[in-house]
Amino acid sequence: MTKKLKRLLIPATALTLLLYGSALLALGAVIGYIATSLFCKRYINTGKIDLLIFDLGIGDWKLHLHHWLYGSLIIITVYFLGLFYKIPVFWIGALNGLIFHDLYTDEKWDEIIFKEEDSA
Repeated sequence: MTKKLKRLLIPATALTLLLYGSALLALGAVIGYIATSLFCKRYINTGKIDLLIFDLGIGDWKLHLHHWLYGSLIIITVYFLGLFYKIPVFWIGALNGLIFHDLYTDEKWDEIIFKEEDSA
């Protein structure tokens, strides 16, 4: 499968599945994706806000909290607290848009714990 086809097929499939669930869920996902994209362009890419990278205190190992990770943690926490059905579907969709943005745009989305390379 070509890269161009993947870049079209993956979002189309995700949006179709969200629309199957609810129009508000899909709308929330689209708005969440766009809002995350604008936020990243304005603040993260310009260096106004740093990425959430923490030193683990074990050699050069670091922990990077990607936005797909904390979006997922919010959804999981809300679910286990029994609040999932009290939150409007739109906001669940918006969190899904936040998660999808990172998985779709960041080539290193899977690098959560990594060893910092020497800059020398």
